[in-house]
Amino acid sequence: MHRAPVRYTTVWSPCDEQIAPVSSTALSGARNIEAPCLKHNELLTDETVAAEVRSALDSD
Repeated sequence: MHRAPVRYTTVWSPCDEQIAPVSSTALSGARNIEAPCLKHNELLTDETVAAEVRSALDSD
């Protein structure tokens, strides 16, 4: 059975107070998405972030 390669997506915020440095979220070869200025837990409920996650899951 042939399996497609794994693709990674990260979502990060320049205002994340839990991740230091915020640039450490980015992964080489991944789709690294910069969210608006959101605190760490705000990433969980932001509609823009949710849309980006849905887009990543729906992509081929």
